[in-house]
Amino acid sequence: SQYCKIFNERHPEHEIPKITTLTEAYNLTLENFFLTDLYLRKFRKFLATHSPPSKLRQKWPIYLGGAIVMSFAASYVYSNQDMLIENILDLKNAGRRFYESHVKEPIAGIYEQIRYDNAEVKLTTAKALASSEESLTRMVIDYNEYIHPNLSEEVKMKLRQEVIEGDITSIMKGYEQEIKHPIKAALFGELVRLLLIQIQKQKVDIERAMLQIDKLLRSNELNFQFLAAIPAFLVLLVVYRILTAERVTDKVLHNKIRQLLRSVSI
Repeated sequence: SQYCKIFNERHPEHEIPKITTLTEAYNLTLENFFLTDLYLRKFRKFLATHSPPSKLRQKWPIYLGGAIVMSFAASYVYSNQDMLIENILDLKNAGRRFYESHVKEPIAGIYEQIRYDNAEVKLTTAKALASSEESLTRMVIDYNEYIHPNLSEEVKMKLRQEVIEGDITSIMKGYEQEIKHPIKAALFGELVRLLLIQIQKQKVDIERAMLQIDKLLRSNELNFQFLAAIPAFLVLLVVYRILTAERVTDKVLHNKIRQLLRSVSI
């Protein structure tokens, strides 16, 4: 036939047998199909024999160890469930306290400081200091009026200015005289009064120092809020790095090797 003639012309005699009829061509094609199927079966058998073992065979020690560990863990959890529940509740409360102390309160404090300029740290106030200074001034002037009944207004103003500047030299001479006979001065003299004036002076000095500390704290309150929020930012950074980190799996490693091989210039 015409088909057999074209087939014989395209394929030389030394490559395949010469086909003279369509039946021979059909039989040869069918024989090729059978041979191809037999080859594929042998090839699959060869792959099954020489291919890498399954994941279960490769990692059976890990799976076995994991099963043993999980059984012991389940037994421990069942026998200590009350303690574990208590620890979970403690961990929950610790997380809540961490959130309140290092997330909620610092952020709210930063907002209040920036938006409203509210200062929460107050050791003392200028009004309290002024009240203590006025009390000390009156005590010093009253003592000097008791010692010198005809005290002029000019001297009183001078004493007031000295007390404001922290100078109570006007009572120290009387204190030095009274301390020479402490028992007699305590019972019949002015020693107790002078001691109370000095106590009031110490109170004024402490309040002045506290007011300066208060100003320093208010000027750095925003920095304190940021410092309190640093642990929360560090935790968020660690969690973000863990979630966004590229996990090296077999697929990822295979893709990297394939990209490297593609980049090799032959």
